Amino acid sequence: LGSIPQINSSKRNADEYYFRLTESKGNPDTDPLLVWLSGGPGCSSFAALFLEHGPFYINFDGKTLYENKYSWNAKANFLFFESPIGVGFSYDTNRDSYSTANDDQTASQNFYALKDFFETWVY
Repeated sequence: LGSIPQINSSKRNADEYYFRLTESKGNPDTDPLLVWLSGGPGCSSFAALFLEHGPFYINFDGKTLYENKYSWNAKANFLFFESPIGVGFSYDTNRDSYSTANDDQTASQNFYALKDFFETWVY
């Protein structure tokens, strides 16, 4: 759980890309890494984290969690990105408001987020 400064982007440290890494329940050192980017662009990946494939579901009370027995991290490490910048907990420190991101901008942001992730954490 954390954010990745977009050090390789054209804005140089303006963007913070938020992510959640859920390690495999099997063997995190040898199991594959899955990357989840929700569609749109503009949909939070945390919806999938807590409503679809993540290790926990949100209870109806909205305050507690329960285990997802069929979570995809049973056999793989699972990386969720909040994409594009401006969605969920990802933000741009140089803007007061966000414009609509197009596919090219989103692809570039995703590329640099993945690049920076692998440069920061060995996976």
